[in-house]
Amino acid sequence: YAFVTGRQNVLESFGDIFQTTPPMRVRCLVDSVRLLRGGLSAVVTCREIVGGADEKPTAGGGAAGPELVAINIFEKGEDGAWKLVMRQAGPCRAQARPCADNISV
Repeated sequence: YAFVTGRQNVLESFGDIFQTTPPMRVRCLVDSVRLLRGGLSAVVTCREIVGGADEKPTAGGGAAGPELVAINIFEKGEDGAWKLVMRQAGPCRAQARPCADNISV
């Protein structure tokens, strides 16, 4: 895949992915949240377990497929809203461990 920069290019890239990929179920297991720059930036590391929307969810309601490790960086705008400014994800070989902050999307 080519490196994508610029808001419009990123939005188009995500649009292409979601238009050409079957519906998915993603379970996000938050590993850590770290605030930086006096609370104006945040780094969130998590594991994302991806499965098809037609697959039977796990007992916890999440996906049961391949696992990715993701790093998401957010910045807090003047309006107080958090905006994603950087995201990177890649395959993970480790199995998911229980986490108190499980979020299913």
